[in-house]
Amino acid sequence: MDGAESDKATPTERAGLQTVTEGEFAGWKILPRDTFEWNHCGPFYSRRLADGTIECAFKVDKRHLNGLGVVHGGVLMTFADHALFHFAQEHLRDAAGAVTATFNSEFLGAANEGDVVEARGEVTRGGRSIVFVRGLLTANGEPCLSFSAALKKVRRRS
Repeated sequence: MDGAESDKATPTERAGLQTVTEGEFAGWKILPRDTFEWNHCGPFYSRRLADGTIECAFKVDKRHLNGLGVVHGGVLMTFADHALFHFAQEHLRDAAGAVTATFNSEFLGAANEGDVVEARGEVTRGGRSIVFVRGLLTANGEPCLSFSAALKKVRRRS
């Protein structure tokens, strides 16, 4: 990771992203300031694909597993919540930030140690104060969690 990279975002990039320069996720971006996600579930990675869509990913390790030896549902939900904000970033530019107002998810399958879990999604409606987003997590190309949420924009203070 190159800590010297600028914290300024382009019009199509979330603020605070830093480029990973080594390893399996070289070229991807990380958001190291998200301390809960970083310390307990991450790092979570993101990148913009050639068609303009955002993809997020993380690699499963032992700390992500539940008592049955598969990824804990709370880890998948945390990752999905993180990905929502990447998918909605262009709709949140005019806000000071946003919070998750609603979050719905359905578990569709499992992810195992060593798997790369990927998230893809889209904004279904971007309103003045609420942005609606949906997505799908996959592990080894197989669906493991579908999710949708409403993100409430936080206004800038005058």
